[in-house]
Amino acid sequence: MATKLTSNDPPPQVLQVQTKTAQPSLLPTPYGYRLHQQEDGVFHWFYERLVTMQWEPFSFAIIDTCLQPDSYFIDIGTWIAPLALYALTKPGTAVLGVEPDPVARERCFINMAANEDTLQCSERMIVEPVCISNDDDAVQFGNVDHGLGDSMSKMGVGELTVPAMTFSQLLAKYQVSLDRISLIKMDIEGGEEKAFDNLLATLAAHAATAHQLPALYLSYHVPNFQHPTDTCTRIANGLHNLYQHVTAVETNEPLQSQDDILAFMQAHEFGSVLCQGVCTGNALN
Repeated sequence: MATKLTSNDPPPQVLQVQTKTAQPSLLPTPYGYRLHQQEDGVFHWFYERLVTMQWEPFSFAIIDTCLQPDSYFIDIGTWIAPLALYALTKPGTAVLGVEPDPVARERCFINMAANEDTLQCSERMIVEPVCISNDDDAVQFGNVDHGLGDSMSKMGVGELTVPAMTFSQLLAKYQVSLDRISLIKMDIEGGEEKAFDNLLATLAAHAATAHQLPALYLSYHVPNFQHPTDTCTRIANGLHNLYQHVTAVETNEPLQSQDDILAFMQAHEFGSVLCQGVCTGNALN
């Protein structure tokens, strides 16, 4: 049972969502929740890998390591909620998710409904239907290769125009303090190029006064960047100056300098880093 939310948290009516009625075909997972099973090409590959614990095992390990009891998990790129639901198995956690893909978001709501009896998803999780960006201008969004619903939908392409908000606006809308967040995950298929600056500035401003930060689990997608050289340099510089420890998730190696981060991004064009601890550097330089 989740602990009660404090005054810094969104009020209960904000955290409630309109969940959909779950259908009988529920797939048990090794992670303490069930998924509504849909037998089609978009999701079938994922179900097989998830139930055999082959889908992103490092992501579940990061949640185990970094997500603290009675705290928030910010899930930017929630998709159909495989990580968000796992976060809700942890004591007292709440999830603020972001998913602009309407097909994936509908599936996410159905999966939430499938676990309402055990995880109280409607009281502990909300999914905001926007893109996170450096400004609040509407953006193009879609998936020209695989269709909506697939995990590789992204900003800048496709037939949809969706609203956007900054990371700081997201937290302000739901009155979520960075003090109450223990883990931020961002996996938005190259959209990090257009969202990183505000994310970094928000975290840096908080670190300057609070001297602590939530862990940041950032996936990057270099081939999807419009300006890959500049974007990789900005990300590497920002992470190195803000966080004390940056770890390459896929190789579990420490990245101790800006050059190390940049070299890892160049060698692994689709990769992830886990950032922890506050550095004394100035991330805005």
